[in-house]
Amino acid sequence: MNALDDVREVILETVSERLDLDRAALEKLRANGRLDEFTAVDSLLMVELVLMLEERFDIRFDPEKIDAELISDLDLLSAFVESARANC
Repeated sequence: MNALDDVREVILETVSERLDLDRAALEKLRANGRLDEFTAVDSLLMVELVLMLEERFDIRFDPEKIDAELISDLDLLSAFVESARANC
């Protein structure tokens, strides 16, 4: 597993725990890579996810760069976090 995969798994675990997803729902999320069905309904999840990622990876999100597409796409979000980690 590479660093980007590790970041992706942390995000998946966080969302899964927060939403108490069963194995089937987690596997569906892992396969389709879309968080928007959760973040669109639960805007608090979006805020919690950003805060958790900042804390977990010791990074900061620029509020101007946070948008619905970034938070909704697992691959984009993972790449953003990994890039922010590399630039620290």
